[in-house]
Amino acid sequence: MKTLKTFFIFLSILSFLTACGGGGGGSSSSGGASPSPSYSYTSIDQRIEGQTIAQWNSQGVVLAKTYNSEVGRSYRNYLDLANSNISFSTGTDLYGNQFITIGVDKYVENDLEGSSTPNIYDLLYEFTFTGNDVSEIWNVPTHAYIREYFSNADLIAYGLMDQKEYAGTDYVDMMLWWMDYDNGLDDYVAFVYGDKTYQGDMPTGSATFNVKSMGFWSTRNGVYNFVGDGSFSVNFSTMMLTGQIVNDYVTDQEYSWSQLVGYQAGYVDFEGDISGSSFSGTASWYGTGEGSFSGNFFGPDGREIGGEYAIFADEDGFYNWVIGSFIGCSGNC
Repeated sequence: MKTLKTFFIFLSILSFLTACGGGGGGSSSSGGASPSPSYSYTSIDQRIEGQTIAQWNSQGVVLAKTYNSEVGRSYRNYLDLANSNISFSTGTDLYGNQFITIGVDKYVENDLEGSSTPNIYDLLYEFTFTGNDVSEIWNVPTHAYIREYFSNADLIAYGLMDQKEYAGTDYVDMMLWWMDYDNGLDDYVAFVYGDKTYQGDMPTGSATFNVKSMGFWSTRNGVYNFVGDGSFSVNFSTMMLTGQIVNDYVTDQEYSWSQLVGYQAGYVDFEGDISGSSFSGTASWYGTGEGSFSGNFFGPDGREIGGEYAIFADEDGFYNWVIGSFIGCSGNC
C-alpha cells in the first residue's frame, strides 16, 4: 500500500512514525481551581496517514477571469475562498495506492455598471491524484507539480515535497494551481491548509515569523512562477501584524523552474489586524498596486502561520498582478 506525505511524497505507510498531537493542555491544580483548557492538534502528516484530511481548515484566494457577453469584454477579479469553498477527501484505489481529491466550489455574481448582465464567476471542479502522479521540480527540488487533463481545461498544481524541511511547519502547508481553460478564462488559486490554532490557545506578547512564499506573477509578456521568503512581526497584545516578502526567484518554465536571471516578482508589504486566530489586512506590491491578504495561525500556541495574498497593479491591472501563498513559523522551528 502507498500513502502520500504532504501531498507530494508517496511512501509506505509503515514509514510513518505515529506521534501525539501537539498543543499539550494544562493540568488541574489542587484547591478546587478550575482546570486549564486542553487543546489537541493533528499534524499534516498524521492527517494524511489517518485519512482525516477532510478535517483540515483551509482558506485561500482565486484570481478568476470571466467574459461578459453583453459588454463584449473579459474581466478579472480575486475572490476569497473560505473553508467551505475548498474540500479534501482521501481513499485507496484498486491498486492499494492512497489518493487525494481536492475540490473547489465558489459562485459569485458582481453587478457591472452600465450592464444588465452581472459578471459571473463560477468555480466548480475537483481533481484526484496519487503519489505516482507527482513529479519533483528539477531545479527547485523542494517543490513538486501535478498535471491533470480535463475535457475543456488543463490543470497544473504546485506544492511542497516536505513542508517541515522547507518551511519548518508541522501544522500548515500551502498549494497553488492554474486551471487553464480552452476558452481562455483561466483560474489561478493560492491557499493554505492545516490545523488552525484555537482562539483560547493564542499566545501573548510578540513574535517574529519567518515565512516561505510561492505564487504566480503576470505581465503582458506572460505568467511566471515565483518563490520567495520574508518575515512577519506580530504583536499579540495590540492584535496587529506587519511583514514583507521578497519574491526574487522567478521562472517561466512550468516543470523545470530554471531561474530567469535578472527577474524578480518584487516585494510585498503587509499590514493587518488579528481577530481570534485569524488575520487580514492590506498588501502593497512594491509601489505598483494595493490588494489584500488574510490567513491564520496554526498549531499549538499559534507558533505557525499561513496565508495568501492577491494584488492588481494600479496600471494595466488586467495583465499585471500577483497572487501567492505563504507559510512559516516562529522561534527555533
